[in-house]
Amino acid sequence: KLFEISGHKFEDVNGDDGTPGHTSDDKAWAGVTIFIDANNNQTLDLGELSTTTDANGFWQFTGLDASYAGDKVYEVLPGGSVQTLGQAGYTITGTSGTNQDDLDFANFKLFEISGHKFEDVNGDDGTPGHTSDDKAWAGVTIFIDANNNQTLDLGELSTTTDANGFWQFTGLDASYAGDKVYEVLPGGSVQTLGQAGYTITGTS
Repeated sequence: KLFEISGHKFEDVNGDDGTPGHTSDDKAWAGVTIFIDANNNQTLDLGELSTTTDANGFWQFTGLDASYAGDKVYEVLPGGSVQTLGQAGYTITGTSGTNQDDLDFANFKLFEISGHKFEDVNGDDGTPGHTSDDKAWAGVTIFIDANNNQTLDLGELSTTTDANGFWQFTGLDASYAGDKVYEVLPGGSVQTLGQAGYTITGTS
């Protein structure tokens, strides 16, 4: 008897699907390619069966026979994301008349954080934030404080502000949620904005 396999594709908003599987924060992800990997190279090749997830993230292959037993099902990884569920693929059992359901995939969309560094000419940024007197401050180190000691340590991500005072970290995943961003205080200055750092929410 022919059989079918199916599942859903989710955006893992909180990046927490790794252990429990699909969780309540997840959102359906349409338009993602799911394929049966006939030659076991984890890549969609010409002639391999594939489909795309619908508006509800649902995908399905029907009318499969015993020749698919032992093959695996994978997704084509959407750009700018990391997979949090289904990384190893799912093996097709290929038993007569026995369907396989809930073969779910989930991904966390990478995010970025950014800001500017200013010289507070009038020293009045404490309450209102950035004001019109401020000037861009280049060459200041901004870092993500992984161990919460408010000091830039070996191995922690850091960058320096550009000519416009701009700084940015890109390609961040859920592991950065809850970390804080600080500056390395320039010598001979006092900080008037951002003293407490900024907490990374880490949402997909």
